[in-house]
Amino acid sequence: MPLNPSRHRAMLPAMTLAVAVIGTTHAHADLDEAPVVGMTVSGGSGWSYWAGNDDGWVTNPEPGIFEYGGNVSWAECDFSWENELEVDPGLGFGLSITNTQSFTETFSVVLDVQVPGWSNGTLQGASIGGSVSDTNFDGTASLTSSQFLMNTFLDATSQIELGGGLDVLVSQFAGTATFGPFSTGLSGGSATIIGPQSTQGNLAIQIDFTLSAGDTASFSGGYLVDYVPAPAGILALNGLVLVRRRRA
Repeated sequence: MPLNPSRHRAMLPAMTLAVAVIGTTHAHADLDEAPVVGMTVSGGSGWSYWAGNDDGWVTNPEPGIFEYGGNVSWAECDFSWENELEVDPGLGFGLSITNTQSFTETFSVVLDVQVPGWSNGTLQGASIGGSVSDTNFDGTASLTSSQFLMNTFLDATSQIELGGGLDVLVSQFAGTATFGPFSTGLSGGSATIIGPQSTQGNLAIQIDFTLSAGDTASFSGGYLVDYVPAPAGILALNGLVLVRRRRA
């Protein structure tokens, strides 16, 4: 049964950039228990780690909205996150990773979540932006992506690719350079790319990049899958704040 979509929005601090999640009517019943947002971080030199709900904090500020945050340190990197899940669904992310190794590393970060499925048509959109910073204070930092910076998946099938051939350079002591936002399928408050007719509700986001030693990359953005015929929403970049929906 559709729920009342009337809402007002409150602002929260976020990382370098942030994600706006702006209202939709619920396509299905809200969930009482937070779905697991799994995050796999791996490096081209052969290591891999996984983090989930138990590695940070999770809140449920209103029905159908879950917020996730936390940070972990491994031998190869420091990793922190501030994500938001709308089970209608939309997966917004704010991620930061510092390469604590003594050499340039190629990273792959994968976020995935399972939400209720749908069989009456979908619309899709995605966006990503971010920054790279000289955090080892050697006067330089670099971030590159070879093919695509971000790829989105629905039920393990590639859907949207963004940020190909990225090459960002910092040449100033403790400096920061930004990139993006790169966006597609988001227009006038709606997702616009026609997606699969039906879905099992498995969303994933993969971010691939190469980062210089000792430096930090931050990313924010999101992947929206509108369940038709529910009124379209938007998951898009919105400056320096994370906008959280609340029921009026």
